[in-house]
Amino acid sequence: MNKANIRQHPRTTFLALAMLCSHGALCAATLCVNPGGTNGCYDSIVIAVAAAAANDTINVAVGTYSEYVVIDKPLSIVGENGHTTIIEALGLPDGFNIDGLNPARGISISGQDAKMMIVPHATLPFTGENSDDTALVTIFSNLASKYPKGVYWCCSGYNVMGPNSGAGEQWMAAAFTPDADRTVTKIEVSAGWSEGTNGILISLNNDNNGMPGNALKTWNVSNLPFFGTCCTLLNVFSRQGIPVTGGQQYWVVLSTSASELNTVDAWNVSDADQVDQATIASFTSNAWNVFQAAPGVAFAVKGN
Repeated sequence: MNKANIRQHPRTTFLALAMLCSHGALCAATLCVNPGGTNGCYDSIVIAVAAAAANDTINVAVGTYSEYVVIDKPLSIVGENGHTTIIEALGLPDGFNIDGLNPARGISISGQDAKMMIVPHATLPFTGENSDDTALVTIFSNLASKYPKGVYWCCSGYNVMGPNSGAGEQWMAAAFTPDADRTVTKIEVSAGWSEGTNGILISLNNDNNGMPGNALKTWNVSNLPFFGTCCTLLNVFSRQGIPVTGGQQYWVVLSTSASELNTVDAWNVSDADQVDQATIASFTSNAWNVFQAAPGVAFAVKGN
């Protein structure tokens, strides 16, 4: 059976561990878990998962749960608080183990700031991507140029989805700041398709009080690689070039168009830096939410 283990830390909070219903499916019954097993709730996430049917929702109250939870069906597991609902996996194999789900479909994880996607099993073989442009200046890049097997991480990223995706609309943006006045002629983005219409909008946006502002240029890209493969990049170009000012923040934005209402894409995370916090933003409910994350999403901005 195919498995995906989530074991970033022995002590895992629900900051990024709320399983969504599989795309297009409606959640059914709602179960609950709290440390005392009171008010008709279970006292164990493991027991609640065993009792749940596919597409049920399990609400988990604040507390610390010393458990090894195997997810073998599409569920929504929602922590009451992203910092104080905790899986304590010290001495256990993992906190969460996603077991037996279709590896060809990404699994959405709902975090405190944005929905993410993981793929239990990478699609091999990987293909190389030459992102070296000797004639261009690298204005910004977090692509892993020195990583021997891939310029980004194949199998996890932030969802970019249309409103009819089954998991709600979400767009994503990543900030960068040029160190000098430049002209952008090329943007490289690591993103893949999972379900629905295969397409995505890529835009270069100015900054509006620390959030993505107006688009300076927009590109509509189709035929994305399947999410879970590596390492094809989406490359968009501006022949005329887009001037950017040194020391001023800009955003690369991935969104969906009116023809991509059911699209489920994902923006791969970067392999180059697992430590430093990146500034990224998610767009849901008609508003941007800016947050810090490590690693950030993988992209490069080039020009002259």
